[in-house]
Amino acid sequence: MRRVVGLIADVVLLGAVILGLVALWGFRATDSEDDVSATVRVVQGLAIAIEPHGNREHSLGNPGSLKPGELLRVARGGDAFVFFADGSVSRLTGPAELKLEQSRRIVNKPAIGTCQAR
Repeated sequence: MRRVVGLIADVVLLGAVILGLVALWGFRATDSEDDVSATVRVVQGLAIAIEPHGNREHSLGNPGSLKPGELLRVARGGDAFVFFADGSVSRLTGPAELKLEQSRRIVNKPAIGTCQAR
């Protein structure tokens, strides 16, 4: 009888440990890909961002923002730097065009059980 009770206790304890590990799985941080814009710094001249399908265009200030799918057009005599999410930089000397097809970064999102101060 003692052996049966001990065996049952061992099985219950092992089950509790396994369930505890499965429950803690949700408390780990996860990686997530987010669409982000590129930053544009106009040094000289005019730079225009054109939304996808050519619907709207707007001139960029300093710093400006270029969203995925937008076209950047730098006028003749213009000079601009584009800073991408991965840390790389491109220089455009007008007349030039650059289309930002996609811009992603991987973010390590906090775990479910993380408390954040407000």
